[in-house]
Amino acid sequence: MCLFGEIIDNEMVLNEAGHVAKEEWQNTINIRPGQVLLHEYVIMPNHMHAIVEITQSTSLSTLRSIYNNWHAGFPEVVDDNPIPCRSPSHTLGAIVRGYKAAVSKRLGFTVWQRNYYEHIIRNSQSYQRISEYIIINPENWQGDDLYIDE
Repeated sequence: MCLFGEIIDNEMVLNEAGHVAKEEWQNTINIRPGQVLLHEYVIMPNHMHAIVEITQSTSLSTLRSIYNNWHAGFPEVVDDNPIPCRSPSHTLGAIVRGYKAAVSKRLGFTVWQRNYYEHIIRNSQSYQRISEYIIINPENWQGDDLYIDE
């Protein structure tokens, strides 16, 4: 369903729900300061596209320490500092989940499908292709699209 607005003259025109989706995406950097960089994005009538860069994540050694301590029956301790039990919040899944939840909460109903499509950008050429795709997406949109990097 086209809940976020419509394409008029090859431009995305956001409605009230679309502005909520945009505001919550932009708020991601405030919720996760120093953890993510937001690059190109576009809110489309029934979905969104974005490039997000995770700049800080839980290290593998930290995860191993938590796992080993948990299995040994000790409270979680990393580098001699107790840390609270928590889900891995520095993942793309956590970022997407938080974004979807924030938009749905503000709108008062769930607007998202259950999953999402992701692609790891491995080089500058791939970044350029995906970035251009996002920027021109409103011009090319015909009601449904999915980016596949070949």
